[in-house]
Amino acid sequence: MSTTGYIKKYPTEFLTLKYVFPGGSVPSLPRTLELLDEYGLEIVDVEELSSHYRRTAEEWLTNFEARWPEIQRIDPKLFDEHFRRVWTYYLSGVIENFRADGGGLCLHHITFTKGTGSYPMNRRFLYADR
Repeated sequence: MSTTGYIKKYPTEFLTLKYVFPGGSVPSLPRTLELLDEYGLEIVDVEELSSHYRRTAEEWLTNFEARWPEIQRIDPKLFDEHFRRVWTYYLSGVIENFRADGGGLCLHHITFTKGTGSYPMNRRFLYADR
């Protein structure tokens, strides 16, 4: 599971809640780990991937801007100027929040199991034969 969040508890931004992901939240890492424990899931590994996600968001924004005319043609009423501005602003904010000196947003990849599992002792298997 990959989760976007903060190390400490921090409120989810209004724009995100209102226009991008209504009903969503950006949980803290401790809260996510508490929930995994509460539901009996065993945490095997936690990896920090924030710098990767910043680059991903940069590509999303670049592609969104470059393909906007095609996106708008799909449904001009849905994909209007308001939609374009909200998503441009949102993606720009994501990029800034993921910068090392930005808003402290993180991306954690959490590997967990239900009960006892046989997970390798290190990550070497992920990179074998690459």
